[in-house]
Amino acid sequence: MFVDETGDAFGDPKRGKKQQMGRVVAVAVPEPRPEGLALLPTDWHACRFEDDERDSSLDGLLAFPVGILGLTSADVGGGQDGWATLIQRTVLLTAAALPVSHDGPPATIAFYVEQRGETLPSLQTLGIASIQTVLVSIDPAYAKVSMTLKVIAKGKNVDLGYPDLVAHTWAAASRESATRLKRSSLRGTCLHSANVFSAPLWDLAFASSHEPGAAWLEALARQRTNWNGLDRLLLGLVRRRVCNNAALWQQLLAGLGTYSDSKAVDSGVFSDACRFLGDSRPSGMVLPPQVELGFLLAQVAQGNHVGATSDEGLAALQALAKRRRGSNIQLSCEADLVCAVRHTNAFRFHDAETMLEGWEQDLPGLPLQWRGRWHSQRGQVHAFRGEHAAARDSFACALRLFDQLDEPERSRERAHSGTYAMIAATDDTTLSAAALRDIIDAGAGLVPMALAPQSLARIAASTGPSTQYVHHAVVRYLATRGETSDVGHYLSERARWATRSHHPWPLIDAWRFILLSKVGRQAFRDAGPILDRAIETCRKAGHEGVLGLIAETLAGVRKLTRLGAGPDPARLDELARSLPTAEARIALLRDLTGGAASTPQALLEAVLPFNFR
Repeated sequence: MFVDETGDAFGDPKRGKKQQMGRVVAVAVPEPRPEGLALLPTDWHACRFEDDERDSSLDGLLAFPVGILGLTSADVGGGQDGWATLIQRTVLLTAAALPVSHDGPPATIAFYVEQRGETLPSLQTLGIASIQTVLVSIDPAYAKVSMTLKVIAKGKNVDLGYPDLVAHTWAAASRESATRLKRSSLRGTCLHSANVFSAPLWDLAFASSHEPGAAWLEALARQRTNWNGLDRLLLGLVRRRVCNNAALWQQLLAGLGTYSDSKAVDSGVFSDACRFLGDSRPSGMVLPPQVELGFLLAQVAQGNHVGATSDEGLAALQALAKRRRGSNIQLSCEADLVCAVRHTNAFRFHDAETMLEGWEQDLPGLPLQWRGRWHSQRGQVHAFRGEHAAARDSFACALRLFDQLDEPERSRERAHSGTYAMIAATDDTTLSAAALRDIIDAGAGLVPMALAPQSLARIAASTGPSTQYVHHAVVRYLATRGETSDVGHYLSERARWATRSHHPWPLIDAWRFILLSKVGRQAFRDAGPILDRAIETCRKAGHEGVLGLIAETLAGVRKLTRLGAGPDPARLDELARSLPTAEARIALLRDLTGGAASTPQALLEAVLPFNFR
């Protein structure tokens, strides 16, 4: 671990205008050293080199399996030891982020910290022994780790140039450094800017917390609105600590009990908390029935998000939901709704409808939010069956109910069902072109005037989670029923198109491919890599069920367009076993010759359910 700093204000909230905020960067290099990772000269300093040299050095570093972490002085209180405290926190967090094995051989971590100024602080100031004590409280496996820390004079270590380079890139004000930093994708994932640090979450991960339940629930609530990479890292460390600390687990459970008894319960936060406690419970700990219900519900919901189709967990969830219906009707209703989603994932539309019918008589007694969710789920079942008018009526009813909610629930629920309504409207050929365009232009309330040129430009280049589903609905519309001028505005931003490695981005890429296939032969050929990327994203480990079906359908598109290999026969056999009710759809992928599914768009429409295409 090589640690360096930049800036001259460490922990002093009254720093002058000419002072630069202190930043500390750690670069972790595995031993043995990766072959090909260059040794920088001992006197290497980024400020002495031109930008092309800095660019090539950073690209060279990021090409290897190294770790990078950066914190700022905004994370440390004032005082003379601000630098040492920030170094200590960086060392602690970097070591805690490493994958330490319980069963493997003892690990060795050596920290080399470049001195600041002319003074070499004592090792006692940095406290490596106390750091290791804290690490052991997170995970006993750290007791087997040998840790050393040395403060090195400038120019005495060949690898201290790497954190110097990263710190310079992070802090420098030049346009070239800003471009280098953006291209590296380090900001917000590895380098954490000022004012994002969560002090209560830090205390929960590494020290004592007077109210651990409140700090934990606050972090879970924050991850749903204003999350960042540092929060995510710290919460992961809290999870590790809780797994090894039954007393802390019980404190969090008590905090959740207090929260659930209050009048201001966010169902999403409650679900996340139940899943956290279920996933991190120490040996011998038992979840209360209500939390167990929330835990099982969260597990099934997470599987639904990646297209799971198996019945695993459904019976236990439905049985517990039935028993708890009298004491917690909202949670029981939500449990049955996620079970209905699992049935639709598996093309068991009749089973999904049966689940919904079981709540029809109790709808008047449910809160607005759950009544809206019921109607939204009903709309999805109609849409899966091709009953477009009925689907649109159900979504409209859901949206009217959601309009009566307070924020942030109103926007969150409207965004979900509004996007489904956009997709269902696109499939409804009885809608006039003008009426459909108005629905798409509304952008589910998330992107008003979504078809305006400036909005299309923003959508085309965005990878943000808040607009990704609207993005899917918009590009799907453009590729199937969009007006020429709107299509042109979206295509004009092709150079800025970005993507992510999860759903719904493979579908966005698939519709981009179809858009380009209608432009001209050269654009169509150049779009091949976009389709290849979408297929590989869906085939990656952890994607099953419907996402697996998406992968092989897109491979069918690739074969139809003579750009590469078609569906994998072994994967089709596996899909046939896991999706027996989709046998006729899978048969279309086995034989791509002729018929109604002889074009890319026709194949997508014939094989994939409405919201998964």
